[in-house]
Amino acid sequence: MELLYRIAVVLLVYAVVNSSALRHLSAKDPCASVSAIYAKCMTLDCPAEARKDSLGQTVSFPAELADNCLRSIAFNKTSAKLQLREVTNYLQLYSAQGFWKTPPANQLDIEAVDLNATLSSIQMKIQSDKYSSNLQFDLAITDALNAFHDGHTLYSTRCSSTFVFLHDHPLVSISTSPDTDPVIYLGDPASGGAVEGGKVSQINGRTPEAYLSELAKSQPYWIDHFSRYSSVFLQSVIPETAYSQLESLGAFAAQDRLPSEPLTITLANGTCVDVKWRAQYNWFFQSENLPEPPQVLPFNSSTDLEQLCKNPRFEPSDSMKTKRRFRRVSPVSGWSRKSTARLPASYPSAVNKLAYNEVSYFAVGGKYGVIKFATFLASVFSPARSLHKFPKAVNDLIREALQYFRSHGLLKVVVDISLNPGGDINAGLSAFQAFFPSARPYYGEDMRSSPLLRASSRAAINESDDLPGLETATYYALLTNTKGYNYSSLPDFLRPVHKSGDYFTSLSRKNASAFLDVSKIANVSFSGPALFSAEDIILLSDSLCASTCSTFAEAMREMGVRSVAYGGPAESKGKLQVSGGTRG
Repeated sequence: MELLYRIAVVLLVYAVVNSSALRHLSAKDPCASVSAIYAKCMTLDCPAEARKDSLGQTVSFPAELADNCLRSIAFNKTSAKLQLREVTNYLQLYSAQGFWKTPPANQLDIEAVDLNATLSSIQMKIQSDKYSSNLQFDLAITDALNAFHDGHTLYSTRCSSTFVFLHDHPLVSISTSPDTDPVIYLGDPASGGAVEGGKVSQINGRTPEAYLSELAKSQPYWIDHFSRYSSVFLQSVIPETAYSQLESLGAFAAQDRLPSEPLTITLANGTCVDVKWRAQYNWFFQSENLPEPPQVLPFNSSTDLEQLCKNPRFEPSDSMKTKRRFRRVSPVSGWSRKSTARLPASYPSAVNKLAYNEVSYFAVGGKYGVIKFATFLASVFSPARSLHKFPKAVNDLIREALQYFRSHGLLKVVVDISLNPGGDINAGLSAFQAFFPSARPYYGEDMRSSPLLRASSRAAINESDDLPGLETATYYALLTNTKGYNYSSLPDFLRPVHKSGDYFTSLSRKNASAFLDVSKIANVSFSGPALFSAEDIILLSDSLCASTCSTFAEAMREMGVRSVAYGGPAESKGKLQVSGGTRG
């Protein structure tokens, strides 16, 4: 007993000293404290203020400590000027500037965004040293671009995205029938269902619907406000196709920064939950080739992190990553990019799938075939990662699925495009051709006319403006005018057309067969009968579909395929769009 007592005393003293040392370190250098906590959790036992998931892969530490670490990085005027200049140049290509400056009155619940005025305001603040930290400056640009609610303009710097912030109380919205309004509950990340006794009556003294509607307005990826509302809840995400290790708790329970307002959830049974935020190292964003969290952080102090943040040459590829925002969280502990797929509980085992579950198909109830499109972008670990290989792999699997359904008497096909942010346009085109090989859907597009576009266009064909036979140029063979003819010259294509308060190129059609042929995608059939008619196919969407997913969905609907959209608030009934994100 005396020996056990002495051991207990030693352990207690060790814990007190260790905790005191970490608090002392935190006061002097919050980034050093984060690094020390992380390393200790990954190799030994976590201190009291941190925790490690059940499989020992992800470390959580105090949110305030991570926030202080980011705020300890000083504002660098020289770097900020260069960063803003590069962002401004890049945004010459953004086509929707005129639309956002004076958006039409509609049901999207969007506000006007004057990009030039916003960037000028940031420039003036740089000149007058109005930013108190590097984080404040980074978030100013992030918020300016997020205001477009467009996944193609999402912006995160290597520095400001060092951490993600989350808590343990995600939400679900459940309707017991199509005729009843949804009710909001605390959600169980493991099952995706509601926590028993977890009906929510208030959030910060407001009805949950009112609070979440306000939160949804700031969500950057989805232009439709009903879709933004859906994104605050638990999502079913396949790890291999995720864009973050924190991918499915929903925007209510995970954010890219520490909220300033305290959060209290009141349940219908009278229980009050004071939410405690925590932080994790955003390893997924920092290096997309890591299959799992690193054993140590790439910095040991605020000085180390500041060096990582400087990036004096400012390569746009490092900061202009147009990936889905890191506002949702993975539902299961022990997450890694290469873990076994976790489809919604209602799904049976797949008949077959691509290696990393980008596309999979199922037989359900002896009557239905289901094809699940999780993404149109190959996993970073996929053997078909090449732009030439992945679209063909998608096309092959869909044709295999349709033949399987037909041979097994499954005469109705459900195409599930829920929570699909898009990806490779080649994959979207080849997916459509698998359903309707002979069809030529209308893919219309134009681009904002700008000096950068003109310069890049000339470089792409390496010729002068009066190039004869433009249809022979690789890039422009992909586009024709609206009547299906090739352009007579580069100026013919680039001619400025005034609309929506801005100038654009000619409206063009995408030549799907040429697009796939130029990309060296072989054996994608552009002839032959469809195995299923449009009447026997239905699209299923939670409205969280954007970019290539939108292009694919619109092409399917053009062929007469019907669609069903689910989710959103009570007032979205009958109004929810299949594609709630930006198109193209």
